Amino acid sequence: MFIAFNDATLYQEARLFEGDSIEKSSVNVGCAVGEELQLVEDIVNFITGETKRNVMKFDVLEDASTFKLADLTKPNSVVTKVKSRPINMNTGKVSTGPLDSYEASTGNFVSKTTIEGIDFGNNIPIIDYNPSTISSLSNGATVSTWRNSGSGGETYNLSAGGGTTPSMVNAANQNNFRTDGVQILDTEYFTIPSIAIQGDYTIYMVLGTYNLKRLSAIYGDADGETLGFAGSYSENGAATAVSNTTNEVSIRHDSRLGAIATTTSQGPLITDGVDRDDDYNGCHVFIVRRDEDSNMFLQNREGEVIAQIPGVATGKTTEPGATDGQLLLERLGTTNEISSAYKGNIARFGVISSDIGTNNAANLAVDLFNFYKI
Repeated sequence: MFIAFNDATLYQEARLFEGDSIEKSSVNVGCAVGEELQLVEDIVNFITGETKRNVMKFDVLEDASTFKLADLTKPNSVVTKVKSRPINMNTGKVSTGPLDSYEASTGNFVSKTTIEGIDFGNNIPIIDYNPSTISSLSNGATVSTWRNSGSGGETYNLSAGGGTTPSMVNAANQNNFRTDGVQILDTEYFTIPSIAIQGDYTIYMVLGTYNLKRLSAIYGDADGETLGFAGSYSENGAATAVSNTTNEVSIRHDSRLGAIATTTSQGPLITDGVDRDDDYNGCHVFIVRRDEDSNMFLQNREGEVIAQIPGVATGKTTEPGATDGQLLLERLGTTNEISSAYKGNIARFGVISSDIGTNNAANLAVDLFNFYKI
């Protein structure tokens, strides 16, 4: 049973952008199946009738209510919501300003905090590589430069590295995304102009897994100290080899040479892209987060946390399982130029220089998946 209230928000007055609104305060109340209409009638009669009582009561702790048909037997029998942040009535999401900027790549009017169809709000990425900056390339063309759409600007444009150059896969030829993407094969990777982030951060990526069963290193630095987020590593020190895995999560940062921090994900990291089910979807989104206490989190395309690594932050170079150290990014598609690292399609990769939290990361993951999935 859903009850909404007028004039019951936290603010006496609100000045909103056009198209924005603050949702009404509401209460959801449990009710036995089949008795909903009668409970509605009882509540309406209470409001409009003459009675000495003028307060509706729904008390889960005492299982007591003004109305006999209210079911208060469960902890979530009564759920109250008092909203304080406006939403955009067009998108249904928390408002980040008026939709007055035209985005040519998507053909939509968007807020100023939107990059290629994704509204980041206050969490603008410093680097964001997306298909809009390479859309002029034909299918199979080499991608020698991938321009940055993040706040860091052209300083962080990608350049091709390796023996051969990553290539363009247009939307019409895609098995993974509804947009263009970039294919990275053996000996191929991108060079990222060195970017170092101390403390907490958020990395997001949209990967294509058609014809893949396992994952490996997606990003890293030039010498194999920074690496993430998948793969199995047998040696300490700078990584020189990696094995593809189905559920092993491995993360390390710059100047850390001890055993790599590793855990097992809840279920396979990706769906089987070789022996594909009928409902197979090759678009996978991953969010890697480090919080202020150096705890690591991995979230999937549903926004679920599928792996956690407790923070180990001693500052020692050889500390086993260390999660501290600066995030140093210099490679996309490998770490230390290892040829057995990730080989597949990438539609998007970006970094936010703060931990945006579990809920915001979940929303970002879902937004990215909905934007890129076929």
